[in-house]
Amino acid sequence: MHTHFFRHAVTHAIMHVIFGLAVVAGLSAAVMAAWNLVMPDIFGLTAISFWQALGLLVLSWLLFGGKHFMQRHHRHAHRNPIRERWMKMTPDEREAFIQKTHGFFHRHAFGKGGWWEESGLGGGENGSAKKENEQP
Repeated sequence: MHTHFFRHAVTHAIMHVIFGLAVVAGLSAAVMAAWNLVMPDIFGLTAISFWQALGLLVLSWLLFGGKHFMQRHHRHAHRNPIRERWMKMTPDEREAFIQKTHGFFHRHAFGKGGWWEESGLGGGENGSAKKENEQP
Protein backbone atom coordinates (compact mmCIF):
# COMPACT_ATOMS: atom_id res chain seq x y z
CA MET A 1 0.00 0.00 0.00
CA HIS A 2 2.76 2.47 0.89
CA THR A 3 4.68 1.56 -2.26
CA HIS A 4 1.64 2.28 -4.42
CA PHE A 5 1.11 5.68 -2.74
CA PHE A 6 4.79 6.57 -3.16
CA ARG A 7 4.75 5.64 -6.87
CA HIS A 8 1.58 7.67 -7.38
CA ALA A 9 3.09 10.69 -5.61
CA VAL A 10 6.30 10.50 -7.65
CA THR A 11 4.37 10.09 -10.90
CA HIS A 12 2.17 13.04 -9.96
CA ALA A 13 5.22 15.20 -9.18
CA ILE A 14 6.91 14.26 -12.45
CA MET A 15 3.77 15.13 -14.40
CA HIS A 16 3.63 18.54 -12.68
CA VAL A 17 7.27 19.21 -13.60
CA ILE A 18 6.69 18.18 -17.23
CA PHE A 19 3.56 20.34 -17.43
CA GLY A 20 5.42 23.29 -15.90
CA LEU A 21 8.28 22.96 -18.35
CA ALA A 22 5.83 22.76 -21.24
CA VAL A 23 4.09 25.96 -20.06
CA VAL A 24 7.42 27.79 -19.70
CA ALA A 25 8.53 26.60 -23.14
CA GLY A 26 5.24 27.73 -24.67
CA LEU A 27 5.44 31.15 -23.03
CA SER A 28 9.05 31.55 -24.16
CA ALA A 29 8.10 30.65 -27.71
CA ALA A 30 5.21 33.14 -27.60
CA VAL A 31 7.49 35.92 -26.31
CA MET A 32 10.09 35.10 -28.96
CA ALA A 33 7.49 35.13 -31.74
CA ALA A 34 5.89 38.36 -30.55
CA TRP A 35 9.27 40.07 -30.18
CA ASN A 36 10.52 38.92 -33.56
CA LEU A 37 7.31 39.99 -35.30
CA VAL A 38 7.00 43.43 -33.74
CA MET A 39 10.21 44.83 -32.29
CA PRO A 40 12.55 44.64 -35.30
CA ASP A 41 10.06 46.42 -37.57
CA ILE A 42 9.01 49.12 -35.13
CA PHE A 43 12.23 49.89 -33.25
CA GLY A 44 14.89 48.37 -35.51
CA LEU A 45 16.01 45.88 -32.83
CA THR A 46 17.46 42.49 -33.65
CA ALA A 47 15.52 39.25 -33.40
CA ILE A 48 15.95 37.18 -30.23
CA SER A 49 16.43 33.46 -29.68
CA PHE A 50 14.33 31.10 -27.57
CA TRP A 51 16.82 31.35 -24.69
CA GLN A 52 16.82 35.15 -24.80
CA ALA A 53 13.02 35.09 -24.67
CA LEU A 54 13.23 32.77 -21.66
CA GLY A 55 15.63 35.24 -20.05
CA LEU A 56 13.15 38.07 -20.69
CA LEU A 57 10.41 36.01 -19.04
CA VAL A 58 12.56 35.33 -15.99
CA LEU A 59 13.62 38.97 -15.76
CA SER A 60 10.05 40.25 -16.01
CA TRP A 61 8.94 37.63 -13.49
CA LEU A 62 11.56 38.85 -11.03
CA LEU A 63 10.89 42.55 -11.61
CA PHE A 64 7.11 42.54 -11.80
CA GLY A 65 5.88 40.31 -9.01
CA GLY A 66 7.16 36.80 -9.50
CA LYS A 67 6.91 36.12 -5.79
CA HIS A 68 3.10 36.06 -6.04
CA PHE A 69 3.22 33.48 -8.84
CA MET A 70 4.88 30.84 -6.69
CA GLN A 71 2.72 31.29 -3.59
CA ARG A 72 -0.22 29.01 -3.05
CA HIS A 73 -3.52 30.78 -2.69
CA HIS A 74 -5.17 29.77 0.54
CA ARG A 75 -8.73 30.46 1.50
CA HIS A 76 -7.76 32.87 4.27
CA ALA A 77 -5.75 34.98 1.82
CA HIS A 78 -9.01 36.12 0.19
CA ARG A 79 -10.81 37.16 3.35
CA ASN A 80 -13.13 40.10 3.25
CA PRO A 81 -13.11 41.79 6.68
CA ILE A 82 -16.16 43.91 5.93
CA ARG A 83 -18.19 40.86 4.95
CA GLU A 84 -17.00 39.00 8.04
CA ARG A 85 -18.08 41.90 10.23
CA TRP A 86 -21.46 42.02 8.48
CA MET A 87 -21.98 38.29 9.02
CA LYS A 88 -21.32 38.68 12.76
CA MET A 89 -23.93 41.45 13.12
CA THR A 90 -27.38 40.77 14.46
CA PRO A 91 -30.35 41.82 12.30
CA ASP A 92 -30.86 44.87 14.52
CA GLU A 93 -27.21 45.89 14.17
CA ARG A 94 -27.47 45.49 10.40
CA GLU A 95 -30.55 47.70 10.24
CA ALA A 96 -28.85 50.34 12.41
CA PHE A 97 -25.80 50.22 10.14
CA ILE A 98 -27.95 50.66 7.04
CA GLN A 99 -29.79 53.60 8.59
CA LYS A 100 -26.52 55.20 9.69
CA THR A 101 -24.87 54.91 6.26
CA HIS A 102 -28.08 55.98 4.52
CA GLY A 103 -28.22 59.09 6.67
CA PHE A 104 -24.54 59.85 6.07
CA PHE A 105 -24.76 59.66 2.30
CA HIS A 106 -28.01 61.57 2.04
CA ARG A 107 -26.88 64.25 4.47
CA HIS A 108 -23.45 64.80 2.92
CA ALA A 109 -23.78 63.77 -0.69
CA PHE A 110 -27.40 64.33 -1.65
CA GLY A 111 -29.08 66.04 1.27
CA LYS A 112 -29.57 69.60 2.38
CA GLY A 113 -26.71 71.88 3.20
CA GLY A 114 -24.43 70.75 0.41
CA TRP A 115 -22.26 72.92 -1.79
CA TRP A 116 -24.90 72.86 -4.54
CA GLU A 117 -27.44 74.71 -2.39
CA GLU A 118 -24.93 77.38 -1.45
CA SER A 119 -24.03 77.89 -5.11
CA GLY A 120 -27.64 78.05 -6.25
CA LEU A 121 -27.59 74.70 -8.03
CA GLY A 122 -29.69 72.96 -5.41
CA GLY A 123 -33.41 72.75 -5.35
CA GLY A 124 -36.14 74.10 -3.17
CA GLU A 125 -38.32 72.16 -0.75
CA ASN A 126 -38.82 69.13 -2.99
CA GLY A 127 -35.15 68.88 -4.00
CA SER A 128 -35.65 69.93 -7.61
CA ALA A 129 -33.77 72.81 -9.17
CA LYS A 130 -35.51 76.18 -9.38
CA LYS A 131 -37.08 76.95 -12.70
CA GLU A 132 -35.89 79.99 -14.61
CA ASN A 133 -39.28 81.68 -14.68
CA GLU A 134 -39.85 81.34 -10.89
CA GLN A 135 -39.14 84.25 -8.65
CA PRO A 136 -37.12 83.71 -5.47
